[in-house]
Amino acid sequence: MRILFVGGIGYLGLNGVEYHARRGDYVAVVALERSIVRRPRISEAVKNAGADIDVLPSLADEEVVVEYLSRTKCPDIVYLLVGKIRGGWRSLYEANAVVPRTWTKAVTRLCRGSLVVYMSSTLVLGEPAQCSGVRVLVEEEEHLKCFRQVSLPGKSKAEGEKEVLKYCGIGSRITILRLGLVLGKGAYHTEWRRLLGLAQRRVLLSSNTRIHVTPARDVFRFVREALSSQGDFECLWIHLTPWRISLGELHRMIIAELGKKHLITLPVPSLLLALLAGRESIIHDKYEIKSRYKFVEEFEWTSPTVAVRELVEWCAENKCRP
Repeated sequence: MRILFVGGIGYLGLNGVEYHARRGDYVAVVALERSIVRRPRISEAVKNAGADIDVLPSLADEEVVVEYLSRTKCPDIVYLLVGKIRGGWRSLYEANAVVPRTWTKAVTRLCRGSLVVYMSSTLVLGEPAQCSGVRVLVEEEEHLKCFRQVSLPGKSKAEGEKEVLKYCGIGSRITILRLGLVLGKGAYHTEWRRLLGLAQRRVLLSSNTRIHVTPARDVFRFVREALSSQGDFECLWIHLTPWRISLGELHRMIIAELGKKHLITLPVPSLLLALLAGRESIIHDKYEIKSRYKFVEEFEWTSPTVAVRELVEWCAENKCRP
């Protein structure tokens, strides 16, 4: 198979490149020069995995994208991994909506039959109280009907989903994967450094707020093993949040992987958690996010323990830095 990662020099990209490369797929990555400069460890790991990296002047310029696709063989799977969770509206919108739209438009025109996978987030669900009185959320019948996004990252991801879905039914298969908190190799956001730092000092964060999580290593195995066999759809948006664990339990697992026992317990107020992880973290604690699709439920998911172990091993070697 030919695999293309748009914005593959990142947390998810590293896991995806290594997964597909191990299976003998041809792997190409397109990225911006600044991504490679900012993430030298991940860049080196992606190169060592055997990926061909093309540095483009822009991932949002339609002419640049069309020129790239015109001079390369069409991929079987295109992963849209460019995304931001921090910043102003303009930068969030470009990364989470403009880039996915540009690539989806070009792929559907030039590479009919390719599978386009847009990596979204449960952030798009925002405040779901208007949608249903039940406490279990599954994929909505009508895309994002009645959901109210409560943060700029959530709003921009929602706009990205809407832009990608505009190209349904005109040549390529399109799938949106809504991920929870990603656990695994390649973690580099500041929050992980803080969590590991506290764990090293044997300080345990205490919080019963439950977080929906997604093992990084499973996302691409799911696409290859589950989605690739689903040939009877044009467009899907899918919740990939197999596990829900509390912040306190997650931190306890990190401490255990470091071979330590905590000496101090530090309660985390909900307000502080909302400031650190976003309002959605508090809102979604009230809900269980599941998938209506049987092939998601039947998939053999990696345990949170294994995912945390891979995260800790990466951070131990790289200090949680990219």
